[in-house]
Amino acid sequence: MSDDKSISDETAAWSASDPAPSAAPTPAGPARARSTHHADSDASSAPPEAEGLRFIRELGRGGLGSVWLAMQETAEFRRPVAVKLVRRGMDTEDILRRFALERQLLAGLEHPNIVRLYGAGSTRDGRPYFVMEHVDGIAIDRFCDQRRLTIAQRLELFVQICRAVQFAHARLVVHRDLKPSNIIVTNEGTVKLLDFGIAKLVDSALSPVQVDPTSAETRVLTPEYASPEQIRGQALSTSSDVYTLGVVLFELLTGHRPYRIRTRLMHELERIVCEEEPQSPSTVVTKPLESIKLETSEGGATRIVTSEIDAHAVSKARGVATDRLRNLLRGDLDVITLRALAKNPSDRYSSAESFAADILRHLHSEPIEARSQGVLVRATKFVRRNRVSVAVTALLAVAVVSGVSGLYFAQRAHSAEQLRTAQSELAKMRLAQVRELSEVFLNRFYDRLRSLQGGAELRGMLADVVARQIEALTEQEAVTGVAFDDPDFDRLLALSYRGLGRVRGDVRGESAGDYAAATQAFKRSQEILTRLRSEVTDAKSPLAVSLSTEMMRTLMLWADSVKVAGDLTESKRLLEEAEAIALARASDAAVDERQLHAVILIELAELADREGNREAASSFFERSLALRRANLAAMPSDYEALRALGKGLQSVQSRAESAGDYQRALLLADELLVIRAQLVAAKPNDARIAREAMLTTLAKGRALARLGRSDAALEVLLAACVTATERVERAPESHETLSDRALAYESAAQSLTMSARTAEALERVRGARADLARAAVMAPTSTGYPRRNAYLGSAEARALARLNQSDASVTTARASAAAFEQFIAQDPTDMEVVFQAAIVNAILSNCASRANFVDATAIAKTRTNELLAMLSPAARINAEPFVQAELDATD
Repeated sequence: MSDDKSISDETAAWSASDPAPSAAPTPAGPARARSTHHADSDASSAPPEAEGLRFIRELGRGGLGSVWLAMQETAEFRRPVAVKLVRRGMDTEDILRRFALERQLLAGLEHPNIVRLYGAGSTRDGRPYFVMEHVDGIAIDRFCDQRRLTIAQRLELFVQICRAVQFAHARLVVHRDLKPSNIIVTNEGTVKLLDFGIAKLVDSALSPVQVDPTSAETRVLTPEYASPEQIRGQALSTSSDVYTLGVVLFELLTGHRPYRIRTRLMHELERIVCEEEPQSPSTVVTKPLESIKLETSEGGATRIVTSEIDAHAVSKARGVATDRLRNLLRGDLDVITLRALAKNPSDRYSSAESFAADILRHLHSEPIEARSQGVLVRATKFVRRNRVSVAVTALLAVAVVSGVSGLYFAQRAHSAEQLRTAQSELAKMRLAQVRELSEVFLNRFYDRLRSLQGGAELRGMLADVVARQIEALTEQEAVTGVAFDDPDFDRLLALSYRGLGRVRGDVRGESAGDYAAATQAFKRSQEILTRLRSEVTDAKSPLAVSLSTEMMRTLMLWADSVKVAGDLTESKRLLEEAEAIALARASDAAVDERQLHAVILIELAELADREGNREAASSFFERSLALRRANLAAMPSDYEALRALGKGLQSVQSRAESAGDYQRALLLADELLVIRAQLVAAKPNDARIAREAMLTTLAKGRALARLGRSDAALEVLLAACVTATERVERAPESHETLSDRALAYESAAQSLTMSARTAEALERVRGARADLARAAVMAPTSTGYPRRNAYLGSAEARALARLNQSDASVTTARASAAAFEQFIAQDPTDMEVVFQAAIVNAILSNCASRANFVDATAIAKTRTNELLAMLSPAARINAEPFVQAELDATD
């Protein structure tokens, strides 16, 4: 057979989805332009031709266009892609407008759960196309059923969908055609949202591609998933997508759709969708129901296809008995799903994000927002879960009351002596209050609150109360008429503003993420600190040093907040301002200042890396490392200085490995292991330090393997596997320990294969896949699983090749190679990834040759050579023997 045939056909769902969107009947309007071509004139013609693309085969087609599997070939890279192009005869003005709009929308949607747009152009016969990421996976409903995912696992996947939709909504894009066939899940469990063919901007004035409101385009929809307002042809908002998400969730949970639609007639669709109330999911799953599917031919004829959905088959696909499934859905999931399906948009969830948040509350056994509960019931549950948190809020309330009391007594003073006494007492009270605010509530308690699962609501409450308290403190001068001149108060007030900015902007702590409010708080903090610093004449005085340090800290936290918000330019500016302060103090810097400067440099290095400026990043990393070495030299027995140096070394060691400088990576790993051993000896019960030591051992083993020291590498890596297994045994429900063991197994498997212990290598690979699968269920939002699976694919393909299982090796190597191409596209300077891609392409070429896949052999070998050419000189010298060994390998 042709080697191309084994490439997944699942991408066909992108355009040949079922049911297909259809144009709903609209009032009479301008006649649409008709092409002189026949709509199916390209059905059997030769593949399209376009510069830089080799079209392999058609994956699927819809009423308006088709999707082709192609190979994109440029001077820099070669990768499989999906190409969407308008079919001959469908190039009317409306359709071309829709096509251009889809391309425009995709270009602005860079998200890990949304298919990526690579480019666009026109074929040689003038048809427009655009090039998209090729996703190897299947529709989400099939993925869930084929793998018999539990209800909880389906919900975790659904949360990924919600996040992708929320990302689009935040950019004012409404998808309008969400359905399982447009939601693909890869083998690694990553959701990809596809087909923005009928999407629109919420505000059409923002779009350079304007849509005629009278065209049929404005009412293109898939009836089974359309919202009531979409059926009626009303103006659509993001709430329409929330409704459609509810339909998708209903189907994932029950195997049914909420409505049984037998017609495409608009008056019937409107009656069913806009007037009928859907049954609850828990009710539907107990009954055998007739499944109804409407199929529309290219000629426009519609036929009804029916089949029975057996209740037992539905529950079996979810891994439980029917009664158990009903009990799982009854209650929260009934309420959540039906709220999303509310007829009135205002009765639905306000956003896809709030929809996902309620699902996560259900998964965490917390009260859901959708459920109508009495205040007492909700408050009782909240207090039980957050006893410490409630105490904090109560204390803050007391603080506010005490401040008001002080103001009252100051205003009631009659004599001069009473006024002076009241002013003095009020000044002391203000200082005590602001100290308590900055040192207790915004530091100690906030750190405690960050560790509470689902504490976002409380942190929002904390921020609101703190903001009111700060406002009350700053207004006391105006209220009392007393001019307070207290630098200590001002300094603590600045720290309070900084703490408020931290609470407002720290989304990684699940806070509200109010960046405008966070920026205002950080800015106010910096203004106060800058003023206080300008009033100190002796730049070397302890007060001046303290203020400079606090200014650097504020700028660093501010930079971190805006970086998380996505403003890398502003983050860089703030960090450069912080470093300027550090450099001004460099000659007289104390240990704490040097340590803070080292952290600032690490942040600048990471930003430089993200900009692709690896030279600047290396410089920042090395400078940071030098500062940490200096600190340890000044305090050789200090635990924190030793740990800080370890962190710096880890960053530089990882970069050396990524750059393909394995000799330096090995030297740094050895130095780091000495430090980690000292840290473990100082704190033998600290699980974090023990984990860091194990990961460093793995890094050493990988470096030894890359340098060709196979025996030494295998000894180190197998020892790390033992340690990783011991950690799993101590914490079997930790996704982190499982993920770490998968990494250890994968690293060991590579060396085991090179040492001819192939069966053992394959066993390690499969153990690693099992660990990663469990970890992915426990922490589905982690972003590292696709890369780990790609590495595992490389190890597995090599082992299968050694066992003379060529067909299986080809399939596995091809999937792994495709994944590495995506990683290379993201960062072509990552030499370790390029090296692994070269290895897996060499394996693919060898195995394809044995299986007589002539085309695949040549393509893979050519790509291997291209990848070797991308390596740095040092990395290429190390890589070539390994690559040649795979090209020459025999079973």
